[in-house]
Amino acid sequence: MKKWKGMVGVLACAFLYSSMYLLPYIKYIFYDAIVAATGFTNTQIGITLSAYIVAAIISTVPSGWIADRFPPKKMLVLSGVAHAIFSVMALLFIRSYTMTLVCFFLMGLSSTLAFWSPVFKAVSMAGSKEDQGKFYGLFEGFNGRKTIIAVSGLDYPVSHVKKLGCSPA
Repeated sequence: MKKWKGMVGVLACAFLYSSMYLLPYIKYIFYDAIVAATGFTNTQIGITLSAYIVAAIISTVPSGWIADRFPPKKMLVLSGVAHAIFSVMALLFIRSYTMTLVCFFLMGLSSTLAFWSPVFKAVSMAGSKEDQGKFYGLFEGFNGRKTIIAVSGLDYPVSHVKKLGCSPA
């Protein structure tokens, strides 16, 4: 029973992990649609992702400290909720370059500071030493499959962004 509980926890971590990093990096898949929806230039889109990456770099080392001081489950819930709020804000203010920069910076903090190290600690705590390889394989496998499904599901609405009335005037 404990092994099944650990596997369910690992699957939940993988689902959150793939969701956490989908929005910031989706520009590589739907670049033209994003340009059409936002009206941003190539430089502005690059700076937006740079803001995310700078925040992630700044918060990488403190993330390990946080993972050692606080329970991973609480940190994962906190970071997941914070990241969801910042993602919705980024989508609500998609036409405002300044707000998009702020939201992407905050997403960089939420996806690294309280998430990066705690997610790997949670996966390692899910099972015994003998199960580590299996659980990390399950984590990465489900993460990849979930990302493929999410991107495939986004393909239709994003490719039809002009029909949705989101193209710049």
